[in-house]
Amino acid sequence: MVQHINRNYVKIVPPKALNDVLYARSRGPIFKIQVVAGQVFLITVIIAMVVPFFNPIRQALGWYIYIHILVVIGILIWFFIYVVPPPSKATESRRRRFHERASNERLIHAGLDCSGISATRIASDRQTLEIVVTDEWLRRPFEIRLRDTQNFWWLWTTVYLPYDGYDKVFVRMLDSTGNEVAGSSQDKGSLIWVK
Repeated sequence: MVQHINRNYVKIVPPKALNDVLYARSRGPIFKIQVVAGQVFLITVIIAMVVPFFNPIRQALGWYIYIHILVVIGILIWFFIYVVPPPSKATESRRRRFHERASNERLIHAGLDCSGISATRIASDRQTLEIVVTDEWLRRPFEIRLRDTQNFWWLWTTVYLPYDGYDKVFVRMLDSTGNEVAGSSQDKGSLIWVK
C-alpha cells in the first residue's frame, strides 16, 4: 500500500506480510531475553560502580577503589559503544546483514524479491545503500520496480537502524552503467521514486 505525495514521489507504507516478518524478531522470546539480559547487565554495572562509595566498603578497598572505578568505567564505555547504540553511519557488516535478511525464506515468501540485485555497496555519504540492479529488473513493469524499491528501502532501514530516524536512510538503485534508475528522495528517505 502506498500513499501518493505528488506525481514524482511515493511515501512508503510497508506491506503487512513483509512488515510482520521484518519485525517478528522484536516480538520473539529470544529478543525479550536479550533485552532483559542487557537491563540486568546495566543495573549490575551501575550497582558495582555505586557500592564501593559506601563507607565500610570504601575503607576496606583503600586505594583499590580507583582501579575498581576505572574498570567499571571501561566496561560502561564498552557497553555503550559496542553493544547498545545503533550506528550513526552505515557499516559493511550492516550491508552484509542486508544480504542475509534478503535471502531469508520467510521474507521471500512475504513478497521480497531480490532476484534483480546484482551488487550492493555503501555510498560515500555512509547513509545510502546503492543497489546495482540487473537489466532484467529494469524491464519489469513500473509497479513491480516501485514495490521492489520500497521493499529494499524498508529492509535497509530495519537492518541499519540509524540514530537519525528512518527518513535519514536512503537507497539508490543503479543500472550496470551507474545511472540512477530509482531510489529515495534527497530530503526524505521514505519518499521513493522510480523512472
